[in-house]
Amino acid sequence: MRWLLLAVMIASLGFQAAADERELDVKKLVDSFNAIEEGLPNEPYDSNGDGKVDLLEKQDEDGKKIMEMIDFNHDGLMDDFYYFTDGIITLRKIDSNFDKKIDVWVYIKEGKYIEKYERDLDYDGNVDQVKVFGEEE
Repeated sequence: MRWLLLAVMIASLGFQAAADERELDVKKLVDSFNAIEEGLPNEPYDSNGDGKVDLLEKQDEDGKKIMEMIDFNHDGLMDDFYYFTDGIITLRKIDSNFDKKIDVWVYIKEGKYIEKYERDLDYDGNVDQVKVFGEEE
């Protein structure tokens, strides 16, 4: 059931399913954030006062988060993306080396448990490491 909810959420954001869902280009993720028409943006937030927005979020009509973007290193480019279903976090995508390409995917269960993560360790666009929690080693 949780994967169905994740699939519906991703489809509603305009992403393709399965492997195509791993959009590496951060610009595409920002564009998808901007394309969520039903979402209502909060006020942009500049946490360090440098004049650059480093936190944006979209909410549905009920005020529940749909998506959130963060510029973690304050370079003016978003690099941390959070996806929500019914206001509960289900997926996080991270550009950990700030090269404008996603290299970490974290799948979250019940809004608080890491179910699985995938990493592109050599930054070539391919997943090199997968860790599923709760499985036998």
